[in-house]
Amino acid sequence: MIVKDTARGRLGKAIAWDGETRTVTLVPPDGNGPLWEAAAFRPANESKERP
Repeated sequence: MIVKDTARGRLGKAIAWDGETRTVTLVPPDGNGPLWEAAAFRPANESKERP
């Protein structure tokens, strides 16, 4: 699943979820590059404003 790291404004492919810390581990969408963790994120196709 592609998500948007809303704190950094970057897209990434979710590869792991840590329920204890509520963070997702992301890798660039093409799968190449360094991993990073995000605590503020949303699905890439979801608008910023939710009803």
